Amino acid sequence: MPAASIPAMTLRYYLALLSLPALDLLLSGAFVLLAGMPGALIYRLPEVSVFLVAMNLLGGWWLHRPIGAFLAGRGRADEALAALEHLPRRATHWCLAVTVLFSLSAFLVTPVLLHDVSLSGDSVLLLVSRAFTWCVLLPYTAYFLLQDYVRHLRRHFFRDYGLAAAPGQATLGGKMILIAALGILVPILSLSVNLLFLPDVSPLTGQPRETIMAVTLLGSTVAFTIALRAILLSVHQSLGSLTEGMKRIQAGDFETRIPIESDDELGQLADSFNGLAGALKESQDEAEQQQEQRQKADRLFHEAQKRDAVGRMAAGIAHDFNNILGVILGYGDLLKDSLSRDEPNSRNVEAILKAAEKGQTLIGRIMTFTRSDSSAHQVLDLRAVASETVEWLRVTLAPAELEMKTATRPLPVEGDAIELHQVLANLCVNAAQAMKAQPGRIVLDMEEVRIDGGRAEGLRDYGSREEPTRLVESGQAGEANRTWIGLLAPGPHARLRVTDQGTGMDAETLQQIFEPYFTTKQVGEGTGLGLAALLGIILDHKGAVTVSTLPDHGTTFEIYLPLSEVCTAAEETSMESLPAG
Repeated sequence: MPAASIPAMTLRYYLALLSLPALDLLLSGAFVLLAGMPGALIYRLPEVSVFLVAMNLLGGWWLHRPIGAFLAGRGRADEALAALEHLPRRATHWCLAVTVLFSLSAFLVTPVLLHDVSLSGDSVLLLVSRAFTWCVLLPYTAYFLLQDYVRHLRRHFFRDYGLAAAPGQATLGGKMILIAALGILVPILSLSVNLLFLPDVSPLTGQPRETIMAVTLLGSTVAFTIALRAILLSVHQSLGSLTEGMKRIQAGDFETRIPIESDDELGQLADSFNGLAGALKESQDEAEQQQEQRQKADRLFHEAQKRDAVGRMAAGIAHDFNNILGVILGYGDLLKDSLSRDEPNSRNVEAILKAAEKGQTLIGRIMTFTRSDSSAHQVLDLRAVASETVEWLRVTLAPAELEMKTATRPLPVEGDAIELHQVLANLCVNAAQAMKAQPGRIVLDMEEVRIDGGRAEGLRDYGSREEPTRLVESGQAGEANRTWIGLLAPGPHARLRVTDQGTGMDAETLQQIFEPYFTTKQVGEGTGLGLAALLGIILDHKGAVTVSTLPDHGTTFEIYLPLSEVCTAAEETSMESLPAG
């Protein structure tokens, strides 16, 4: 709530309490003026100041204390809402108590002790009638003014703090009965007593009976008008909020909420409306989520069809090309056998045969990638595979500098050497391209790590065999964005890490990097299949991949591969003899 509105709201509350002395002075002033004794009003002021002002405001302040503390920024919201819910009833009870004390003093004690009034039957009946009328009209007026204050306060709590007090158990019918009973029937009863049982001239003041009746009618008219106005404003505001809320829902705004301004059926209706709006919002969110899931399923289906078509085409071309290379190798062998070692063309034929054999190896990789079954795995030392890859990558990656930090112990993994070469080469080439042909350093390091059950189960939650889920954790300001994919079992693993000093990625890009055909490169620089193939190889090797990146601060890929379980302690001492690929 704006600071400027806090004093105004609090002032409205205390003005509602001060309606007690205001109404008393209005009626007393009207009486002394009609009686031609305006100076007599001064004798009323001490009792009004003590009971209707001092005691009334002190008790009202105590009841309002949790609300005032919250509005001043020092109190708790739950205490303020609890006090707000019961404030009209409790404050009205307090107003009734101080009015009873005031009436006893003003109409019974003071006339007898200070003014030596003789207590005849007519005098007692008149005093009791006046005291009863005051005990009804004053708290009655304060109650409806407090209701109006609470309605404004509920609206402020909702609008400025997003807080809604409970609607309460009051009813509009009960309030209308209260207006009719206390605002109309009680004054009529008081007038009837004056007409039926009192003489034409008051035995206390010597004033005509009509003067007393006129004052009673004035008080009941003022109180009834205030009560009726408060009820009409409450109904008008509540129905207006409901109408506005319905218009927003019709326009598709299911996030709209309306304030609960009253403690009767209208407040309950507003509460039910908010519940309905919340349910509609949940249904809308669920429908949107289902639509997104359907769109994702359709997209994955079309991507799968596209990959399948590309795979079939690549497999067919590779098969035909492999047949052509087979013919070249066959005729090359025949030509080689027909030439002696001393002939000049012998070395040329050998070069042709080596090139064809390399072509067959490349074709074998393509056909392996397009097949759904796993390639044959064997135990390899990951250090040797990495060293061999780095050796021929250094020149390719220039001007970037490739630095390799190898593990001190062998890292035996079960895998395919060609595929592992492909993984390392892909990561290093991507790192160099991320630095946009600028000088920089790419660090490739390896070490043995032990994955515990928590880490393994954590990564296990992030993937499935059908469609690994990308969990992307968006970093706060200055923190890296991260993603995890893969299935890991507890135990020893080889961790291969590639770190670059390139441009990095934001969270949105990181979410898509493993999707086929997604690429941030220019046309002609890449197809978007590299990381998708890399992910397939890692998952095929029962590994996992993590990515940590920050725009303008580089990227780190970490590959986890389980160490071979078939290697014994004796075999580990001779791992240097394992094939590298």
